[in-house]
Amino acid sequence: MKNLKIPFCMDTVIRIHFVCLFVLLFTSNSMLAQSLYDLEKVQEIRIVFPTGDWDKKLDSLHAVDPDLRLVATKVNLNGVEFDSVGIRYKGNSTYNPTRVKNPLNIKLDFIRDDQSYEGVNTIKLSNGFMDPSFLREALGYQIVRQYMPASKANFMKVFVNDVYLGLYTNVQDPGNEFLDQHFYTSDGVYFQCDRVEKQKQLPGNCPMGGSGSALKFISDDSTCYQNNYEIESEAGWNELVKFLKGLSQNPAGISSMLDVDRALWMLALNNFFVNLDSYSGSGHNYLIYQDEHGRFNPIMWDLNEFYGAFTNSGSGQLNLQQMISLSPLLHVTNAERPLISKLLSIPSYKKRYLAHLRTIMDEARQSNYYQSQGVKLQDLIREAVSMDKNKFFSDAAFNTNLPSDFQINPPSGKIYPGLVSFAQARYNYLNTTPELSMTAPVIGKINTQPDVPEPRKMFVLS
Repeated sequence: MKNLKIPFCMDTVIRIHFVCLFVLLFTSNSMLAQSLYDLEKVQEIRIVFPTGDWDKKLDSLHAVDPDLRLVATKVNLNGVEFDSVGIRYKGNSTYNPTRVKNPLNIKLDFIRDDQSYEGVNTIKLSNGFMDPSFLREALGYQIVRQYMPASKANFMKVFVNDVYLGLYTNVQDPGNEFLDQHFYTSDGVYFQCDRVEKQKQLPGNCPMGGSGSALKFISDDSTCYQNNYEIESEAGWNELVKFLKGLSQNPAGISSMLDVDRALWMLALNNFFVNLDSYSGSGHNYLIYQDEHGRFNPIMWDLNEFYGAFTNSGSGQLNLQQMISLSPLLHVTNAERPLISKLLSIPSYKKRYLAHLRTIMDEARQSNYYQSQGVKLQDLIREAVSMDKNKFFSDAAFNTNLPSDFQINPPSGKIYPGLVSFAQARYNYLNTTPELSMTAPVIGKINTQPDVPEPRKMFVLS
């Protein structure tokens, strides 16, 4: 085994089973911060607007500018009261002015910058629009966190003016606290890779149609990317263009600008769970953060259609059987997906990607495709789901969709794959493919230099 020189951090670059000795220093606030995303408890938020037509006002604000907020006079979050909280609707396909239950972005410090809940000032709530099981995000993020940094997620009951609006998924905002936790910094270059809601008129020298948000290099002019990448940091356009150019023209040397291993984990997770509303399908819905080593790190986001609920592969719509038999090398020759085609053109990266995919498969199988965790979560939220009169699917759909498929208006309506049955079918198919049928290597004793690595320092595995 070759010596590997990698940075030591909470989430290791190479996922190898060995014992790391390190000291964790927690403040009382960081200990408390876990509770807002505790998967064993349903959170509760009560919002009070000064007017009864709050929904109409939120829709009107969203139509003018999606960033505009309506101020709630009072918000009670798990018994803690706040005033002057800014609230807006969020989402693309999940938002619709005709719906009662729309996704919410709640900013506790919108007016008063001293307001936060256990250090959290932004609450992001998803409405379950594409998920009969109510599990795809909460369970999906829990799975992803086994392999790479990802948001925490759980459930929250939402009341507005004392009326139960419904059960939402409460997803951790991947903001400064998240970045500090996983990367030890929060002031690096940061982009959300998605179509910007406020589109700009681009210069005439930019290629027609652009390239979407899929990391394709199209120009040295950073302006040409500004409709498809939303900058979350104070600066960084030049760094983004340099990275895209390096990925396009020198993929063999990209490890100095990209955490390749985390990128491969993301691609493998997207592939096994057929998470197509992502880089691996439609080419968006993820973030990239440049750490203190100068490397961009991918961060998965928006998992509401995890487990095959989104059918656009980036090369056309897929039916259920086509998703089950999706190639492990989807887009391997597609120039529009350079993170796949360029990385997997390097033999060692291709082998590592397939090894990661094999690991995800085997660990899903060993845990019985996360059935017991899904049952536990559904038991936790069953009453809140039953009381939710604004949900998008029936109680029967909720009960059905964890173990098996649910179809709207059979026999021709949309099919939402059963989480357990789909993962099992996916394993069975991939297990027959030549790429994933080879005998896995056996990893022997692993040595580190130094013996006890220090946080944020380089060390050698051999």
